[in-house]
Amino acid sequence: MEKKDFYKGQTVWVYLVGNAALRCPPQEKRVQEWKVLSIGRKYITCCPKGFPERYEAKFSIEHDFQEKHDGCINHVLYLSKDDLIRDIRLKESEMLIRKFFRRTDWILSYEDTEKIREIIEKNAKEKKHESE
Repeated sequence: MEKKDFYKGQTVWVYLVGNAALRCPPQEKRVQEWKVLSIGRKYITCCPKGFPERYEAKFSIEHDFQEKHDGCINHVLYLSKDDLIRDIRLKESEMLIRKFFRRTDWILSYEDTEKIREIIEKNAKEKKHESE
């Protein structure tokens, strides 16, 4: 995402994290439709659709469109709902994979280990090319 991808009045999607997520435990309620109020040099200001503009949040263009906040981050901005859902799915998959490899009592088939090996080797090659 870049600043040029946004315009005033645009529909964007926000994912509630941190303290805001504590108030909305169901995953579905943490995915919200917002609108862009303004686009500044450093921040994009948005508010939830259907709420007065005084419930606005500022998202830092320089810091991955995370909410400008002194303490913890409560909102993360996305251009589309698909991008947001994809990011959630990726994080859930990463957690599942980490949890799986911490367990020692699960036995993998030869085919499964070969697939995992291929993925790891492919990733290692890509990282090596990036660093060159």
